[in-house]
Amino acid sequence: MTTIDELRAHFVRRLEAADLEMWPFPHLYLTEALPQEVYDAALAGDPFTEDPGIPFGDPSWTSRLRFTAHYEHRFQHELNPEGRSSHDQPWAMIGDAFSDPRWLGPVLQERFPTYFDLRFGDIGAIEEHGSDGGFWGGLHTRTFVQRHEPGYRLEAHTDIPSRIATCIFNLPPSVGHEDAGTTLLVPRDPRVRCWGNNHHDIADFDVATTVPYAPNTCLVFFKTRHSWHSVAPEAALVPGGRLGMQVQLYEPDEGALTDLSAPDLVRNRQFVPEAPRSALRRTVGGVLRRMGLRPGTGHRGR
Repeated sequence: MTTIDELRAHFVRRLEAADLEMWPFPHLYLTEALPQEVYDAALAGDPFTEDPGIPFGDPSWTSRLRFTAHYEHRFQHELNPEGRSSHDQPWAMIGDAFSDPRWLGPVLQERFPTYFDLRFGDIGAIEEHGSDGGFWGGLHTRTFVQRHEPGYRLEAHTDIPSRIATCIFNLPPSVGHEDAGTTLLVPRDPRVRCWGNNHHDIADFDVATTVPYAPNTCLVFFKTRHSWHSVAPEAALVPGGRLGMQVQLYEPDEGALTDLSAPDLVRNRQFVPEAPRSALRRTVGGVLRRMGLRPGTGHRGR
């Protein structure tokens, strides 16, 4: 079986071999993205054949979104070691390989250093400073295998503000479903941009290209205010569901850098803000907490 080091080395070679496309936003399209042995084993061990996975569209949070989503038709198995829900091989090894930001970050930086220079400045100086685990150790990843069932779609969006890069691995069992890939968009109004806190009507965009949903391929793109993309409703009609994997690299919600003017710039603001409590209620609540009482109960907290 392929080792983690071999898997990583293969991915790096495929990343280096892919052309960096700047239109409509910076992205690469990798063929033979995984070693063939790993890809074949991944399809043979499709985790959704035994377990339907975790529904992404949990109403406890989707009901608070600013936009209408169709996440109830998306199911996932988490691959990061700390929250892994699929422990079979090769999925556990894949999760171990891609979930470390100290490996993934420099690999992506090497392929597109200008992006990292413009977004973060001198990363080497931050690493040398040594505080808080350096730069790469302060980033986060999320790796998961996903299945989209009929009804799934995504409107035009650019990804959340904290996202740095996304790798979308296509895992179809055969050719013939190329049109089911991720759609890259351009706004009809060329001035339109988005930090990523909303999804937008697809009717206001034109299709630049559809990245082929072809076996063992991967779309890698970098988060910008114009990294517009979507998933068409027809994409989820792939027989057996649209199977894929995502590897996401992003900043923590408070940001990876010390921002002296707007430290909440990268925070996820996709949710409708809760109604503010009145000043009197906040004051009473604070007094009760200092007394060891839970507001609204009259009983001491445990």
